[in-house]
Amino acid sequence: MSSELAGGLLDPSNVPASDHSKKFLDGLFGSGWNLPGSMGSVSDVQTLIFDLFGAFNGVAMFAAAAILCLSLYKGLVGTAQEGQFLGKQMSSVWAPLRSALAIAMLTPVFKGLCAIQLLVLLCIGGSVNLANSMWDRALDFLQKHDGQYYVSPPAPTALDDSTKKLARGVLKSLAIRYHQELFEGEKMPADVIRVVTNTHTFDDMKRSEYQVFFTAPVPAWKTGLSDRDIGRITIDHKYGTMHQVRLDAVAQMVRDLMPLAQAIVVKMHPGYVDQPIIKTQLEDAINRYNDTILANIETAFNASNPDYREKLDDFIGEARAGGWFMAGVYYWNVANFSNMMSEMIQSEPQYSDGDEKLLAELSTSELPAVLNGVNIVSEQIEEKMAVARSSAVGGSGVTKKINDWLYNNFGKIGVGALIVGLMQGDVIINMANMGHDLLTAVWAGAIGAVVAQLVPGGSFDGLANLMMILLMPVAAIGIFLAFYLPAIPFISWIMGLASWVILLFETMFAAPLWAVAHALPEGEGFSGQYGRTGYMMLFGVLVRPPLMVAGLMCAMVAIPLFAKFLGASFLIFHASMSGANMYGVLATFAFVFLGGSLFVVVTQKFFGLITWLPEHVTKWVGQQAETLGEAQDEAKNRAMFVGAAMGVGGAANSAANGIKNAVKNKNNDNGGGNGQQNGPRPQSKMSDFF
Repeated sequence: MSSELAGGLLDPSNVPASDHSKKFLDGLFGSGWNLPGSMGSVSDVQTLIFDLFGAFNGVAMFAAAAILCLSLYKGLVGTAQEGQFLGKQMSSVWAPLRSALAIAMLTPVFKGLCAIQLLVLLCIGGSVNLANSMWDRALDFLQKHDGQYYVSPPAPTALDDSTKKLARGVLKSLAIRYHQELFEGEKMPADVIRVVTNTHTFDDMKRSEYQVFFTAPVPAWKTGLSDRDIGRITIDHKYGTMHQVRLDAVAQMVRDLMPLAQAIVVKMHPGYVDQPIIKTQLEDAINRYNDTILANIETAFNASNPDYREKLDDFIGEARAGGWFMAGVYYWNVANFSNMMSEMIQSEPQYSDGDEKLLAELSTSELPAVLNGVNIVSEQIEEKMAVARSSAVGGSGVTKKINDWLYNNFGKIGVGALIVGLMQGDVIINMANMGHDLLTAVWAGAIGAVVAQLVPGGSFDGLANLMMILLMPVAAIGIFLAFYLPAIPFISWIMGLASWVILLFETMFAAPLWAVAHALPEGEGFSGQYGRTGYMMLFGVLVRPPLMVAGLMCAMVAIPLFAKFLGASFLIFHASMSGANMYGVLATFAFVFLGGSLFVVVTQKFFGLITWLPEHVTKWVGQQAETLGEAQDEAKNRAMFVGAAMGVGGAANSAANGIKNAVKNKNNDNGGGNGQQNGPRPQSKMSDFF
């Protein structure tokens, strides 16, 4: 059975007509190149390369015939001198057999191609068929797992992290309610939560959401508190029936955490007996919520996307028909299908704090102690950034307060978004979206800079110029993340395909010379002394397509996993580096630039597996293959992209200065401006800063 399966995988005639690599080779060698019976005779394709092959093969045939004649002459001389038929060197059965084989392999068959070249084409057909089999395996996995190319039994990290934050908020609001009841003597409603449905318009589409409020003491006119002051949870209706599943899971979490919240508050009251605080209650509530979501996610997803399965099946049918040649081209299709369910998982309820300032004013001094108790119990789900930074931050007094304010207002915007993008969902899609957000911010900043430069008197020229300087590196990393990063899989795949085509031509021209090498009398065995290397070279060409597919799939699976590690590592690095240093906009830009550029390099590294595996795996069996310069080609492409991006940035900068100068000149011509004479006034220009 295994031999039959292997034979089917390597059978060149099994390559489907819709395969794009077959279509490409059909255009070069005719539609029957992979059929042993027809050998291209069914096609009337005529190209220049047939004439080139014919001329080259003629020279190879002449060389083989000359070697055969010289070998026979040397053998006759050896017979006379050594008394052994054809001499010692030619007396082996392998020498004449190899010579005859070389002549046979160089025999013209059709359109200038010789027999060995047709055999090479048949081997390439088997290689293409094996690559298609690996691509089919990948598509079968996608079809079986609803478009997910990575399936993990435990709860996804994105769900787990968001649930921890949600549980912390729920516990906090419940503790506040119990505090108001126990310490303030206020009457609490029987219902712990109140659910309100809100409808709003977003992108010209009506969207609904649940607002889950923690009920406040009654009556409100007496206590001065409303439901919004205790805390609330927002559940988006974007994903159909999933919002009801989440609402039920949130209600269950509230019930699960009520005993823990009550125990925390009671511990602070001197008149009550301490209740045992079981920290595992928090973990149990989180796990129960996660189990509920994961048990219903697939059903809810299918209900929210009734045509998803049809679209996925259509795509898989199209991708299967196109063959391995299109695997890297379809990367974004695969990523988008996989990301759809990830987005549903990530669209978790969002907890919002109540009015803590108002609570502090209306409550007794025990409230801070209660909230501190919540922090102590939930320290196991504290964000690593706060922990890492607490050990790194130094300073005291005013310096520390300023540093903390800058960190909280700037550090968690750009860097926080970067880390979340690395650790949740499809990381390349997240980083591309972040790049677009950065470019939007750059455009807004550039418009602000232009407006500032138009202020009469030039009071803000220096600030505007400084802003433009700061925006240039942000624009560069934004362009890289938004446009170049998503193109890396495509670029790497196209470079790999181009190298494969180059190797095909190399093999087709080398095959006749390889046959001639068999005619040389030196060496023993079927390959002789000079023919052995050719077998390993051919092997390297044949395993290239399946190893390219394997490299692409390995990169797709490994990048999200490594990105999570990178995000966690960069979080610790960023927190430690910020330390006691002053933190601000410039530091935020620097860290975003560093993290974004680092991920671009990592992505290039992983998708380099597309060409790395074919070039290095065969070294394990003795082939000393040389690279075809795909890394250098990618670097050239990147350099051209950078040059174009910088050109656009320079043009935008020149346009901004042009607008400013035109407006100021017009004001001067009209006698406007700051009321001074129209004489020239020294002013700084963008060119002064570069």
